[in-house]
Amino acid sequence: MAEAVERKFMQWVLQGDCRPGQAVNTSELARLFGTSTTAVREYLTRFSQVGLLKRRENSGWIFAGVTPDFAAEIYEIREMFELRSARRFVELAPDAPAWAELDAIAGEHRALLAEIDGRYRDFSRLDERLHRLIHDASRNRFIRDFYDVISIIFHYHYQWDKSDEKERNRVALLEHLDYIDALRSRDLRSIDETCRVHLRTARATLLRSIAVGPLGGVPAPGREPEAEADEAHPFAAELSGERNGAGFSPLPAGGERGEPAHCPSPDCPADAG
Repeated sequence: MAEAVERKFMQWVLQGDCRPGQAVNTSELARLFGTSTTAVREYLTRFSQVGLLKRRENSGWIFAGVTPDFAAEIYEIREMFELRSARRFVELAPDAPAWAELDAIAGEHRALLAEIDGRYRDFSRLDERLHRLIHDASRNRFIRDFYDVISIIFHYHYQWDKSDEKERNRVALLEHLDYIDALRSRDLRSIDETCRVHLRTARATLLRSIAVGPLGGVPAPGREPEAEADEAHPFAAELSGERNGAGFSPLPAGGERGEPAHCPSPDCPADAG
């Protein structure tokens, strides 16, 4: 039941049926989703923890939307989780089903590129499939749940800026293919580089869309979006394990280029899926 409500809520958001500041009617959503108001309230309560929904004094809800500050925070977490998941992905056994799915997704990327003029709006579906496949390899329910929020935030706001949608999606498809090739190579440095390049592009697109606003020109609240820097994210050294000291290291340093990743824990089987 919870998964069905989540799926329908995501579809409702991504269809553009809500705007920042708009009241969210649980009874209406229950009717649209074909479920109980209790199930909807339980989901909204959980979803509100990430800051996209706010409870009103009369126990109703308001869709809060995303400000540039919120986007910057969510990007940092997304980068950490994505890199962590990519490391776990390359630990999969060669015959794990995820590799065949990755190849299928790569093939669909190439087919879409060949027909980009007429099919560029199909990109969001492929984007969701690729990143969900990678996050699922984390074998961490918190990372998987977080990706649901990421999908809503990014794809919902991408709808606000249609000015260069075809070219934007073409660039993202090419970045995806580079990322997929890096995963296939199991080269940790290449994975780190191609992943960061793509996520920085996604962040820049999100910030531009927020600046445009939901009505195609009404600026969103908050500070102006930052210009996208060419250099790596300021946390890049910590995230890639290049600095000493405590902290999370999604991609372990020290291995030879092209060497398969190794599980950091002795009780973590290398071929686990």
